[in-house]
Amino acid sequence: MDKQLIYQPEPADAVPLTCLSVDHDGKRAACGTTEGPILLIDLEEGTVLKILKGHEDIVSKVRFLKKGKHVLSSSWDGTTRRWSLKKGKKEPKMLKHHTEVKSLAIADNENKGAAGGRDGEVKIFSVEHMKCIRNMQTDDLNVSGLHFADGDSQLLSVSWNGSCRIWDLKEYDLLSTLREDKKRIRCLGTTPDDTRVILGFHTGDIRVFPVEDPSTSFTLEGHTDPITDFTLLSDTRMVSSSSDRTIRLWSLDREKKLKQAKLWSGVSSVEWCPATERLFTTDFSGSLLAWSF
Repeated sequence: MDKQLIYQPEPADAVPLTCLSVDHDGKRAACGTTEGPILLIDLEEGTVLKILKGHEDIVSKVRFLKKGKHVLSSSWDGTTRRWSLKKGKKEPKMLKHHTEVKSLAIADNENKGAAGGRDGEVKIFSVEHMKCIRNMQTDDLNVSGLHFADGDSQLLSVSWNGSCRIWDLKEYDLLSTLREDKKRIRCLGTTPDDTRVILGFHTGDIRVFPVEDPSTSFTLEGHTDPITDFTLLSDTRMVSSSSDRTIRLWSLDREKKLKQAKLWSGVSSVEWCPATERLFTTDFSGSLLAWSF
């Protein structure tokens, strides 16, 4: 894997980057930081286009909306925010939570979002108005991952308590539990067709569950520190990132590692951009890198 340095702050200004989202055209990246500001970075020039200021603690997730005019973010400051990237628009719309917000997901139609907190509560909210539609107590510990599925009629949740659950968003009832033990889950992913659920653990293991038959799950081993993120290149290939300073390319069909690369510091986030066919990573040194295969 060939890498290109896109952005690196001056040593005196270095702040760890915590999360990443690339816009639909692959021209801009939104990067969250440990101190609260969100950096909007030009991926061609490597320059900071804009700094979104308002969060007062670690930014846990950022997501571009499809048209690229807005960014959603969640933070340990107990808020989820919707930022306008238009000139003159400064104040974000805000949804308040009772505790730190650890996870964020957006429905495919972008009408609804879901944000999960340290207390195990998930808020289903209107993306346009940033108003809560429903509070769901999905777990009793950190909700570490969320994903809308089945035409946005279902929600997957994972938690530090080791559970992975599927919820109905019409009646807001629990449909099924894919797994439940005490092994801490750090992140959640799915294949594009939602037929397989991918879980990243605090131990560095990755487990892949076919939704129709969870008993046929398999484990991808190799990382030695917590899994921080996943990104799917296709139905059969995935890249994972970890605090162990590596990213790894996996074949889900062959159940094996294909490639790996080592970075300068722990990797906080990874995202594949289909428009440019490049992979992007953020890390705790404050750097944004691009990768080609």
